[in-house]
Amino acid sequence: MNKIFHTGVTGMRAYQSKIDSTANNLANINTAGYKPNELRFESLLYTSMDINTEDVMAGNGIKTSSSSLQLTQGSFISTDNPLDLAIKGEGFFAVERSGIREYTRNGSFSVEHAGNRAYIVTNDGGNLLDRRGMPLALGFSGETGQPDYSSLIDMVGIYTFSNPYQLARTASGRFSSNEKSGPAVLSDYQRMGQDEGILQGFLEASSVSLGTEMTELLKAQRAFQISARIVQTADELEQTVNNLR
Repeated sequence: MNKIFHTGVTGMRAYQSKIDSTANNLANINTAGYKPNELRFESLLYTSMDINTEDVMAGNGIKTSSSSLQLTQGSFISTDNPLDLAIKGEGFFAVERSGIREYTRNGSFSVEHAGNRAYIVTNDGGNLLDRRGMPLALGFSGETGQPDYSSLIDMVGIYTFSNPYQLARTASGRFSSNEKSGPAVLSDYQRMGQDEGILQGFLEASSVSLGTEMTELLKAQRAFQISARIVQTADELEQTVNNLR
C-alpha cells in the first residue's frame, strides 16, 4: 500500500508544480518581455514485480526533471515613448539594483535625475547598464533642457548567454546567470543588421500563448485529480484490509 500512496503523492507534487508554473505564466500574459517557463517530467525508477513474469516492471511515480525558458520572440507594441526599448533577436538588458546584477527583456524604463545627469531606471529603481557595465546616464539637451534620448540605443548594453534557456528567474521577475547558462557576454548588436538590434519607442509583448497555457493548465489539473484519486483509492484499500483483521 505504501508504494501506491507514494506513486499518487509524487504525481500530485509534480502536477501541482506544473499548475503553479502555468498559473504564473498566465498571470504575466500582459507583462512586457515576459518569457514563460516550461516544466519537464520523468519517471522515477522502475522495480520488478513479485510475479513469475520477469518482463513486467512497476512504476514508482514521476518527478519534475527540469525547468527551462521559452525564448520565443514576442510581438512589438508601438508606444512612441523614447524610454521604451525592445530587443529584436537574442539578448537581454542588464539591470543592477542594490549591487545585484540581473537580466531582463522588459524594456519599460523611466528617468531619474541626479545633478546634471539623467539615469535610466526600471520601475523598482534598478539602473539600466550600458555597454561598459555601468549605470546608463544621459546628458541634457542645451535647447530643451530635457534628457537627450537620441543616443540612448547606442549606449544600451545587450548581453547574451551560451545557454539562456537555463537562466534562473529571480523574485523580481528578472533573471540571473549561473553555471548552466554561462556568463553574460556583451553583444555587438550594432553590427548585426536589420534582423537584430534595439527598437526605440516599442515594447516587446509577453510570449505567453493564452490557448497553449490554458490547455496545459487543464491537462495538469486533470493529472492532479487522477493522482489524488490514486491516493484516495489506496486509503480505501488500507481501510478494507484493516477491517478484515
